[in-house]
Amino acid sequence: MRWGLIARADESGLGIQTWEIYRHLNPDKVLVIDLAGMADDRDHCNKHVDLSRYPGALVNEGPVPSPQIIEGFLEGLDLIFTAETFYTYDLLNRANHRRIKTILQYNYEFLDYLRDPHLPRPTLLAAPSLWNYFRVHFSSKIHLPVPIATEVFTPNPDPPEVARRFLHPVGRPATHDRNGTKDLIAALPHIRTPMTIRFSCQRTDTLDALLADAVIPHHVEVVVAGPAKNYWDNYADVDAVILPRRYGGLCLPANESLGAHLPVLMPNIDPNNRWLPADWLYPATPSGGFEARAHIDVYKSLPGTLAQTIDRFATDPDLYTKAKDQARELAGAMSWETLAPQYRRIFSKLVDKA
Repeated sequence: MRWGLIARADESGLGIQTWEIYRHLNPDKVLVIDLAGMADDRDHCNKHVDLSRYPGALVNEGPVPSPQIIEGFLEGLDLIFTAETFYTYDLLNRANHRRIKTILQYNYEFLDYLRDPHLPRPTLLAAPSLWNYFRVHFSSKIHLPVPIATEVFTPNPDPPEVARRFLHPVGRPATHDRNGTKDLIAALPHIRTPMTIRFSCQRTDTLDALLADAVIPHHVEVVVAGPAKNYWDNYADVDAVILPRRYGGLCLPANESLGAHLPVLMPNIDPNNRWLPADWLYPATPSGGFEARAHIDVYKSLPGTLAQTIDRFATDPDLYTKAKDQARELAGAMSWETLAPQYRRIFSKLVDKA
């Protein structure tokens, strides 16, 4: 079997996701979609492209690969894997015409088939989370989690009794404050325990206006950190992660936190409550929604409730010790070492199927 990967070489979520697939599954061919030319000068996410991650890859400058690039990529392949998008349905049409099997590891909010079921279809849809899984009506679909590259993290060998250094991954702000940064800032004045909260983001200026009017108690130290050299460096020197995510879907920062054996405090909403320990979750309230490829429900973390959850992890040794053990166990269950054989079996089964 010869298979190809459609990848990104930037620091976006898709860049990290596809790079780890490349590193752990060793595709025979790679097509890199290089979006550096589209980036705003201030936009870290797509500006810094590192093509050295994919030696020998075909590279398309811009979002839509040309017919010549597509044909060169498809030649000799039995299967293609991509995350979120094929970038052009011309590529999928040409693959289908050649009877090349195709896998789309989709993100529900960007799944075009929810709006137009008549579009060209891949052989298999792979859901990275169970969020809205049963709303996707497709003849061939599976739940295929995104594995954790546990080998790149260095968990604290001597963790404290309670969490006092928290991380909030702001990342690159998405629509409707997806990671819940505003909700965390609103919770700051309600926190009762001395602690440090580090906000990590790709553009620190996105936090200037938010923090300018924030009420920060004297016992809470707020630190704003820019982009780390490597994504796993964001999780060094912290004890737990606060992620008041406002709607569901794949959440790479949650996976990465587990890789560092860090518990992740998240709202008790789908899909968080399908796979994270109940002690890590707290109630959230519906707060409207928005239209993407389908309607997306949005939730709000109430300041007092979120602050109480943070204080619990900062004051309860039994809770925190148990949570650290749970994080380590989840990391093992979701590691590439554990899940790579499942990916390979799915690839082989799909290619062997008539």
